[in-house]
Parts: sequence; structure tokens; C-alpha cells
Amino acid sequence: MLSRGRAALYLQHGAGLAQLIRPIASLPHGSGTRLLDIGCGFGFGLDYAIRARGWTGLGIDPAGIAALGARRLGLPIEQRLLGDDEPAMRGAFDVVMAAETIEHVPDPAAFVRILVSAMAEAGVLVLTTPDADAIRPQAPKGQLAGLLSPGLHVVLQSEHSLRRLLGEAGLGHVRISRDGGALVATASRVALPPVPEAADMARALLAHLVVRARAFTPEDDLFWGFAGRALLEAVNAGAWEVADDLLARLQAACRQRFAIDLARPGLFEETASCSLERMAVLTPLNLGGLLYGEAMLRLGQGGARAEQVQRLALAAEALRRLGRAVAALGMADPMSEALGWAAEAEGLLCAVSALPRPGAQSDPAPACELARRLMALPPAPGDDGFGRREVVRLQAFVTLVNAAQYEAARKLRSGCAECDAPRVQQGQDAVYARAMLALQPGGDPDGARHDFSWLRLRLTAARQAAFMPMLWSALRGEAQALVLLQLESEASLLLETVTCAMAEAGEAVPSDLRNAA
Repeated sequence: MLSRGRAALYLQHGAGLAQLIRPIASLPHGSGTRLLDIGCGFGFGLDYAIRARGWTGLGIDPAGIAALGARRLGLPIEQRLLGDDEPAMRGAFDVVMAAETIEHVPDPAAFVRILVSAMAEAGVLVLTTPDADAIRPQAPKGQLAGLLSPGLHVVLQSEHSLRRLLGEAGLGHVRISRDGGALVATASRVALPPVPEAADMARALLAHLVVRARAFTPEDDLFWGFAGRALLEAVNAGAWEVADDLLARLQAACRQRFAIDLARPGLFEETASCSLERMAVLTPLNLGGLLYGEAMLRLGQGGARAEQVQRLALAAEALRRLGRAVAALGMADPMSEALGWAAEAEGLLCAVSALPRPGAQSDPAPACELARRLMALPPAPGDDGFGRREVVRLQAFVTLVNAAQYEAARKLRSGCAECDAPRVQQGQDAVYARAMLALQPGGDPDGARHDFSWLRLRLTAARQAAFMPMLWSALRGEAQALVLLQLESEASLLLETVTCAMAEAGEAVPSDLRNAA
């Protein structure tokens, strides 16, 4: 951890701050709460408890990274192993935490007994550990490498085994949730308090990250870790003013430390092949995340998608380069995988949205190339079946049809099974786009008729004002499909029946449909 760029990677990008802080943020304990953090690592969880919550705390961890954290964060961490018996700690702590630690010990039951002995009578035990049930072929490579960690992880827990382990240790109240590829268990001898709203915990996390980012200069890797993660959390929360302020500070820091202008970013050629250690000298190791965060901030503020195509492409490439440098050390980084996929997918959506409506002499090749890239998009990390990739490709399909890029839309549909998935799974927009495509010359009027009919019936049953424009469009399309099928009398009857029924129900029927009927 302390050599060849690993520490810089951990502090700037890979520490999993949210996963370390959320278990503590979920507890209602007030100022003065006594925390024992076993296997505390660098001490990010302990730091949050002491500085954001006003708790007192003690960390125990034998690793060199713990000694570094004690110095850099000013934390009370003892660099040693937990003993088989800790008489001085018996009953001394309100909260005992062991994050990503129990999987390293050969006797989990004995380990839990020591933790429980340190709890006050009404104390709470918090454990996080890799989820054995998350080990499956389609798991993201970075997550899978972290779950298995051959040579480091000794015993892995499923939810069932962890619940049984805690119960046998005398903790009758157990709550287990999942966070990424980890199980998060909260257990006590007494009834557990309710879990706060996710939005409240997100606000607490963001506030802490913002405060801690101010405590460090751009020359310190901790600034990049706190500020970069805060930017992503602020964008996720829609806290635009906070995100703008963080971005301004990060832009100034990039110019100061790396001579990089985030407003007009580029990538150093050397980072395509250099070591992680050298990369940490040239750029922030979370550069891809910063570029992705800025792009999503601008989109969230209503910016044009076309303006973010280049920034998202650079974000995806920066994350690919980081992944290559990490892999050269025999490691994997799940955050780079997740953000890299998201940047690539969002970049493709932005590029599709920027396509103009084709004119008489326009070249369909750019739109068809985007369709090809969308077909080649891999599944999102951790997804299987109908997941985020399928949602992205359906959104792109709708955009292509709306832009009258019919050749590219047909190409995308031909290579994507989700375009013919059950209608409820696709969503109304995708069904409407497929029906509109089928109405075009050389299309499938009968398929369009059935899609438009399904939409009309569904939207009529919903009877929501927001859906009325699509309902009328579906009715127009269904009638047009019937005419193309040379069923003019059925089209006339359909228009008359539907418009009369809707008028009797108090709906304002568009004049073109009323006149057509």
C-alpha cells in the first residue's frame, strides 16, 4: 500500500469513503459516543466519527497504512493486532466497528466474541465484509478481485452465515443490508434504532467531505480524495451550488499542482503507458472521475448534451488508462470500472443527442457508427439480463427515431434484443419510437398498429394529463398504420369511437383528430 503509487491511488480515488462512513452515519448516537474501530485502515471512518459526530474513538490496526493515517489525520490509532483477550476494553464502547476485517481472520466466531466483549450492554456492533453471494461470473472484475483477494481473505460470509454468527454471539437483534459487493451488519443485544433516510445520510456524508477537503492543500493526496468524492456526491444529490464551488477549487488545484486546465482538458501522452507511480506525478489519479463529475454537473444544470461529448470521452479514456496502470501491479479498481462504463455510456448518449435531423444530402454514416458503438457497449459492471446497458441503448434508440435517423435506428434495433423485449420492460417512449420507425417506408405497419394500440389502451387507462399528448399521437399512428394496411374503414371507426369516448369523459380532443373522425 505504501509503494509504487498505491497509497496515492487509495487516498485520491479508491478508498471507498462512502462505504466506510455510511455505517456510522446510520447510527443516531450523539456526541460523546465511544467508538472502537478494529481494522480501521487509514482511519476514514474513525475520522468521520470524531470530527463530524463528536464521538471519542480508538482504532486498532497493525498495517503501515494505519500508521500513515494516524499521522496524516491526527487519529488515535494503535498499530497492533487485536489480542485474544482485551480485558481493558470489556464493556467500554458504545459502538464497535470492524470494516472489511472479519474475512481476514481464521476463526470468525472467536473474533466476534472479542468484539462483543468490548460492547457496552446496550452497545452496537457494526461489521462490513465481502458478500459471498456476490461472487458470480458476471460480477465486475474489480469487485470480484476484491471479494476473493486470494491469500488475504480466509473466510467469506453469506448473509445467512453472518446472521447466524452474530446470533450465536448473543446478539439477538441483527440487521443486514448490502452496499456494492459488501454485507453491512448492525447488531445489538437490544432493539436497533430505525435507519435514517438515505437522503439524510447522503447530506451528512457530503457535508463531512466538503469540510475535510478544506483542511488540506492541493499538494496533499487527501485533498483530491475528499474534494473529488465530494464533487460526485454533490452532483448525485443535485446540490449544484456546492458542486460548482468544489469544481472551481479542483480546477484551481489542477492548474497549481499539475498544470492541467480542467476547463479545456487533455491527457498527457505518457499516461497511456506509464506506471501508476509516474501517473500520480503527472495527473490527479481521479482525473477521470473529475471530468465525469463535471460533465454530469453541466447536464444536471440543463446544459446541452453536445457540449459534453468530448469531456465524457476524455473521462472514459483517463479511467481506462488508470485501470491499465493498476492492472500492471496485479490489482483491480472497481470504481474505475464503474465510472469508466458510465462515462462511455453517457458519452454515447450525448453524441446521439447531438446528431442533426438528416437533410436530403446528409451522410448517415456518423449516426450508423454511433449505433455500432452502442451495439458493442459491454454490460454495465455487475449487471446481467436487462440492466443499465439496455436502458441506455433504448434511450439512444428513441433519440435516433426522434431525430429521424431511421437507418441508424434500424441498425441499432437489429443488434439489440431489448428493442424487442416485452413492452412493459421497454417503457412507453421506446414502444412509441419502435412504432414510429415501423411506419416509415419499408417498415412494418402491422407491428406499428399493435404497438400504437397497446400504447393507446395503456395511456387511456392511466388518464394522466402528462400522458395525453402521447395518447393522441398513438391514436394518430394507429389510424395511419390501419390506412397503410388498407383498412380505412377500421381507421375511421377507431377515430370516431375513441374521440367520442374521450370527449364524453371531458378530455379536449385535438382538432385534427376531431375533424378526421
